[in-house]
This record gives sequence, structure tokens and C-alpha cells, in this order.
Amino acid sequence: MYFEQYKYSIAAHFLPALINGDYSGLSDCEQQALEEFEAGVCWEVATGCWTVDTACSSYFTRDAVSKQQASCYTCIYNVPVID
Repeated sequence: MYFEQYKYSIAAHFLPALINGDYSGLSDCEQQALEEFEAGVCWEVATGCWTVDTACSSYFTRDAVSKQQASCYTCIYNVPVID
């Protein structure tokens, strides 16, 4: 199976919710921002799944979810391509 990959810089504190659905460490505003971000990605691209580029360490840049500077990881949204 072939996947199209879309890369986003996402703050480290969003990863438990993004990957495992564990929102316990997020405020209500952060949870809402993440849900809106995910809905936007699904609407623009298609239904897929998230992975984290574990070969890279975190880096300081603008987070795709909150639009604020943070320690981020490269997160990859994988969308299956049907041939």
C-alpha cells in the first residue's frame, strides 16, 4: 500500500492527544485548538493516521496547532492512496 505524507511541526505537549487520544494534559482551549486543527487537516487532505518522525529530535519553531513558538516534532499525516 502506498501513502501520501503531509508533514507538520507540532508542539510536544500535543503528541499524547494526537497519537493516543489522551487529552488529560491539555487545557480546554488547547483541546479545542487540536480538534479544529485535525478536522482542518482531514477536510483539506483526506482521512489518514498520524505518526511522529522519531529519527529527529525536537526543535524550536512555530507550532501548526497553536501558531505559537514551541518545542516541536515533525508529525506526519499518512493518507492511503488507492491505485
